[in-house]
Amino acid sequence: MLGYFRILEQELPPEERRGRHLLCFEVFEQLGRHGWRAGGSFHRAVTDEIAAGRRGWLDGFDDIKARYFGSPQTSARRPGEAEGEGEEICRYIDRSFAFWKEKEAEIFSLEG
Repeated sequence: MLGYFRILEQELPPEERRGRHLLCFEVFEQLGRHGWRAGGSFHRAVTDEIAAGRRGWLDGFDDIKARYFGSPQTSARRPGEAEGEGEEICRYIDRSFAFWKEKEAEIFSLEG
């Protein structure tokens, strides 16, 4: 959540701001099924690709998403993850992001 607040505070080009928001949403959406380690690795892989100049914020990241989270048909919980790990945190994040998605929509409509 702290990283998300930092995005809101930074002066970023609109495409980067939008890309970073979407990246955060993707990570938090996957936490319940895949845990923090996979979410963090996915986030790092995307930002590394952008930092290296191989991709931009407007590019798709479906291949990286599939690498860390599998296809929608294979999105079962990863082996070794304890049952219930992070579930309470994920419920809190879900509630928080419902609120922040509304705020994001307001921000983008004002920038529009």
